Amino acid sequence: MSAAVLSVAVTPYFPESFANPLVEIAVRSLREGIARRNLPSDLFGASPVVVIALFAAVVIAAVAAAASSLVPRANRRAFAVALLVAALAYPVLLQAASPAESPDASRARHELLAKLGY
Repeated sequence: MSAAVLSVAVTPYFPESFANPLVEIAVRSLREGIARRNLPSDLFGASPVVVIALFAAVVIAAVAAAASSLVPRANRRAFAVALLVAALAYPVLLQAASPAESPDASRARHELLAKLGY
């Protein structure tokens, strides 16, 4: 789920030249404030990054609420919190587990973003 939100936020079409496209393209681009334009950002003037973050928060909360209904009542709150923390930590863990960005990867990412119109 988090991977889908991250990839669609920037582009779902990652070139094969990237070893870890979620980190090398999506996470780094979102940190720089680069995200796909979308209808809510056009209608309300909000930054696309803010719209993506709100969408991700709603999806994560909905999944946590639905999944917590499968857990015994006594453990629901702890389960929902653990699921929420895991979903929010996913991009951070991806970044931490990824090697440092090489100059070639940086150039390729900037070329890709230029082709996409960023």
